[in-house]
Amino acid sequence: MKMEKGELIGFQGCLGYNYDPTTKSISINEEEAKIVRYIFKR
Repeated sequence: MKMEKGELIGFQGCLGYNYDPTTKSISINEEEAKIVRYIFKR
């Protein structure tokens, strides 16, 4: 049901993203995103 509504299920955090529980939204963490970009460009 939650996935059908676009809600997260068991979000523990992903490298490169921040989760705001009050607005239930995800935003890019630019400092961590640099690391992720580096990994995928290798």
